[in-house]
Amino acid sequence: MKIILENIGKQYKSDWIFHHIHNEFNINQSIAIVGPNGSGKSTFINIISGHTAPTVGNISYLLNSKQIKQEEVYQYIAVCSPYIELIEEFTIKENISWYVSLKKLKDNLSVDEILNLLSIPKNDLKKLHNYSSGIKQRVKLALSILTDSPVLLLDEPCTNLDATGIKWYNDLISMHSLNRIIIISSNNNPSEIACCSIK
Repeated sequence: MKIILENIGKQYKSDWIFHHIHNEFNINQSIAIVGPNGSGKSTFINIISGHTAPTVGNISYLLNSKQIKQEEVYQYIAVCSPYIELIEEFTIKENISWYVSLKKLKDNLSVDEILNLLSIPKNDLKKLHNYSSGIKQRVKLALSILTDSPVLLLDEPCTNLDATGIKWYNDLISMHSLNRIIIISSNNNPSEIACCSIK
């Protein structure tokens, strides 16, 4: 898998968030995008994921030197972002089941195996809105990191995580980083980007 950025730029009204970005991302690269709030990190992640179009420039996604059609790009990308929400009226098990119906997980992990990873009893019938923000973030991270995809995009992944949750996140991503392009946006939080080789 390869992602090629050619003269990418994003403009809101008269302001350029960023422009003239040329880069190439390849398998087995882990990249940290670091900057303060409002610097365009989330916008950049949204453009890479295909959720937002750049104002100027072009993005190419290549698999085995063959270009992937724009409408098929989502199949190769997993995203965890504050702007992507789970279904609050579903239980955690129902959220996982719904996600698995859309995306394939690594090693064909079952719903119960994901629940075990999250230390949540499989017979727990509480709706998601009854859980803490930290547990919700763990669910979002688990689903994205464990998706069988060559591209993983994480936007401030340690948001709402306590020290135990941050260790859980780092252990999980270290086990599932091979053969992927990983791009992580951060406010320069060392815990979020410890796995990144390019910063």
